Order: sequence, then C-alpha cells, then structure tokens
Amino acid sequence: MSAPTTYADSNDRSNDPFDHDTVCWMLEQPGVADSWTYHNLFECARKQRNRIENDLDRVIGAANLCGRLGVEQLELHDPRIGKDIVRLRRTDSGKPDYPAHYDASDSSRPFRMPVTRQDREAANLLLALIRPYEDELVAAGKSRSTVSTYVDRAERFLKRVAAPGVSGD
Repeated sequence: MSAPTTYADSNDRSNDPFDHDTVCWMLEQPGVADSWTYHNLFECARKQRNRIENDLDRVIGAANLCGRLGVEQLELHDPRIGKDIVRLRRTDSGKPDYPAHYDASDSSRPFRMPVTRQDREAANLLLALIRPYEDELVAAGKSRSTVSTYVDRAERFLKRVAAPGVSGD
C-alpha cells in the first residue's frame, strides 16, 4: 500500500503519511485553519498523551471536529512501539486507500470483552439515552469539557458493544 501523495510534506516530518494526509485535508476545510495549526490538530486529533494531560479541551475540540468532518479516530495497536495509538482515517469521497490494518480487528490485544447478542441489544437501547445523559450532566453543572469527555467515552463504548461481530455469540 503506497502512502497518499496529495499533500507534500515540505517539512519532512516523520509523521504517519495517512495521518498527515488527513490533518492537511482537515485544515483545508472552511474555517478549520482559523482555529488550528498543523501541529496542534495533529497531536490533539490523535489524542496524544501530553495533549490529554495538558490540553484536554483542545483534544475534545479536535474529536468534535473529526466527527463533524467525518474523520474516524481509530484506536489501533502499534506493535513497533508496543502500545495503542490513534490513527486518523478520512471517510470523504477523495480519501486515500488505507492499509488493511486500519480495518482489521486486532488479535494481538491481550483481552477482548465477550459480547453476546443480548449485550448488543442492551447497548443499542442505551445509545438512545446518550443525549438525555448529556442534558443531565449539563444540568448538574458539569463543565463542557467534562460533559464531552463523559458522553464521548460512553458513546464509543456502547457503539463498540453494539457492533455486530465484536465477540461472543
């Protein structure tokens, strides 16, 4: 699989070329470059640890931007460095062809929660409660970043459980 070449990397960064392509594409969308630089968007959208610890509001803002632009933030295991990382994948019509590991389930992870058909059904029912849950957190006086973090984590977990073929059955 060859790396995308739409956006030349004039700074010769050692960033993943698919993540680089996605960040450059995002910065071309209307209004994005008004609020983001390449470096900030790259690190925040990829949920890098230093950004989560020191700039959580921007990490949440990047996640919201990714959602608005249809960019998937994929949590993948990188065996080269031995840890989970976030990769970015465009879903627009001009997206590059992504390597197979962007879609493959990762069997190298040490534990996968068993998920039954009943678990998936329950997760789908609970997904309908996400917005009322968000409203409840706001009414309780939680900060916008806290609300976004709680809701995003709950929603991602429930969607993972609700997805067919996760495990079990």
